[in-house]
Amino acid sequence: MNRKLHLTIAGIFLLAFSTVGLSQETDSITMGGSYANDIFYSFENGEVKSEARANWDIAFNTTIFSSSIIINEGSGAELWAYPNGDTTAWNNIDTAGLHTWPSLYNSEESWEEGAFNANASGHPDYGWGIYNPITHNLTGDSLFIIKLLSGEYKKLWIVKKYSGLNIYVFRFGNLDNSAEVEKEYDLMPYMGKNFIYYSFADDALIDREPAKETWDILWTKYVAVQPQGGVYPVTGILSNINVASNEFHPVPLDYTDWLAAPLDSIKSGIGFDWKKINMTTFQYEIVDSMVFFVKDVNANIFKLYFHSFEIGTGKTVFEKEVISVSDVDKNFAAAELEVFPNPASEVVNIRLQDTEGKSQIRIYDITGKIMISQTINTTAGQSVTVNVDELKQGLYLMIIETGNTKQSRKLMIRN
Repeated sequence: MNRKLHLTIAGIFLLAFSTVGLSQETDSITMGGSYANDIFYSFENGEVKSEARANWDIAFNTTIFSSSIIINEGSGAELWAYPNGDTTAWNNIDTAGLHTWPSLYNSEESWEEGAFNANASGHPDYGWGIYNPITHNLTGDSLFIIKLLSGEYKKLWIVKKYSGLNIYVFRFGNLDNSAEVEKEYDLMPYMGKNFIYYSFADDALIDREPAKETWDILWTKYVAVQPQGGVYPVTGILSNINVASNEFHPVPLDYTDWLAAPLDSIKSGIGFDWKKINMTTFQYEIVDSMVFFVKDVNANIFKLYFHSFEIGTGKTVFEKEVISVSDVDKNFAAAELEVFPNPASEVVNIRLQDTEGKSQIRIYDITGKIMISQTINTTAGQSVTVNVDELKQGLYLMIIETGNTKQSRKLMIRN
């Protein structure tokens, strides 16, 4: 192999394996004293960012046509809808009996349903405002009382969302009608994140999330419905938008049949109840024989199970293993290629949709060593079988060359 071709293969190899790494790995994260930090985590790359949780009060979904507004309930923010009038009552709010009003919480199921959306009755009513089908804007029709992280209470009105411009206008003030302020923020610069956050204490937007495509799950505190009823703050894991998971219990820890149940994109699919407090030792114990499978932001499937959770610091030790790799390679544009099954054990089938003639297939291990090299005859739309029964379990890179076309796929071998 000449040096130029060798360097090309090396570049492809680095791109293909730069994010998946070893197939099985023990890892850990630490949230800090009193679980003070949010940990954004990528299955492929490990911890992406640790961010103090108590630096925001409310947050706006950055998607242009989203209406979702959440509160920092994990750090003590609370929200109530004003029950005694619409927005015309702004100057005459009476908070007598406030703590008998129903509290509003962020949904455990969807990031699109924040606490401000909790009273939504369906389109065009999105909880805090009404959608206009002509302008596509939302106009606030409800007033709220919010308890901030500082312990202060404010009246709050989400006045408008100019959807096409992605601009929010909101107003707040003290309950005695003093210190009223109106804010207008353009969310366009933050659309690479799921949410942009606002701190009343700092009177500023807080850009605290990593880019949305760089993380899969979030260790945090949030409010959850308890099995015995009622709601209570918990420490657990929430999934990124478009990340899906499923749970199997009880199963052995070497269980790998992730297709036995559908993957669900519910944001608390992993949640908090993979651990239980021992009321004798007052330490957390991991629920025995519980395994999760997670489809990450790149559509790879990872198995996840937990070893330990440390009370106070939230140090979590866990096992992750890549079970199936995405059959879509974002780094290379070429004719449609199918590789199946993937994971494979004895044989792998290769189907090139638009290619006729001879193709060269090479399979590399994770060190870059060629493990299989052979020529195959391809007929468009028909599959060719390649024996892989001598390959050890692990992750490989398959490169197929046909004329001037070069395509690659990650290949998982399971013995």
